[in-house]
Amino acid sequence: MLKMSSAMAFGSFLPRTFSKSWTAPLFSLSSDLVLLPLPDLLTLFNHPHFFLEVFPESVWAFQGFESSEMEPSLISEGVESHVLVKLPRFTRNELIILVAIGVLTPLIDDRVEHFLVTFFANISGSVKIFDYTGGPLNSDLLIAWEQYGGVLACFLVRKPGAATLAMTINGFGQFFRDGFVGPHHLFYGFAGLGADVVFWALQYKRYDAAASVLAGIAAQFFWVPFTYAYHVTYLYPLSFIGPDLVTRVIGGAVGNGLLGAGIGVAMLEAGRRVGLHLGSGKLPEMPSAPVILSEPSRVSAEVVPLDFP
Repeated sequence: MLKMSSAMAFGSFLPRTFSKSWTAPLFSLSSDLVLLPLPDLLTLFNHPHFFLEVFPESVWAFQGFESSEMEPSLISEGVESHVLVKLPRFTRNELIILVAIGVLTPLIDDRVEHFLVTFFANISGSVKIFDYTGGPLNSDLLIAWEQYGGVLACFLVRKPGAATLAMTINGFGQFFRDGFVGPHHLFYGFAGLGADVVFWALQYKRYDAAASVLAGIAAQFFWVPFTYAYHVTYLYPLSFIGPDLVTRVIGGAVGNGLLGAGIGVAMLEAGRRVGLHLGSGKLPEMPSAPVILSEPSRVSAEVVPLDFP
């Protein structure tokens, strides 16, 4: 049995508030371990006097706390409101749109890519495009547009992380579509992150051509490190990288940015005409034509005079 002096010595380290009411647990030296009820540690640490005496600096780290807010039941609420940053959640409609973009874009891209490869192979004899682009750069011209889904997602769902989620699903779709070949596509969400960063920096207020071009280039170059590490740096010389990056800038601006923005605007306009609200994206309202009072109009015909008493 532990001596009482040891228990008192251990109790002396506790604040005065608890030194009188707290009882040290007693242990038996026999084979059977006997434990007396321990104090409620959650109540102990949440007690305002414990924080003031043991952790005085930690208490004042949360700015804006009043004495009434230091009650145990309000500590978690205070920490949540002062420390945590809440991001806007996706609605069910927005999640459906993002999942649809992530699932459909790799399937569409695969068919379009096969068509482009066949098309350029057939015209290579008459159009010397291969001589000007330097051989392997032709493949970049044919696939540098495949991150347009990130810009499209940002146009339809104007919230942080929309493009990242859509392109992550896109990458997994490419990986499964190609028969588990190309594991670097599992990191395809970084392409969407590039588009998210641009529109986040613009505070989701600009969706013009310049913003779309920047988002497309960012989506391309957030993805470049992964594709270079997987099959570029050890296949081609360093002299290939310079022209390749220029090609990717053009492809990212036109293929990713303008193509994604064009599809997004077309979908928003089509949805507005049929009365369907797609995601959180909205097109700017067009100014209405001025009403000429001298001409009969539908507005004037629908005006009904009121009867006054």
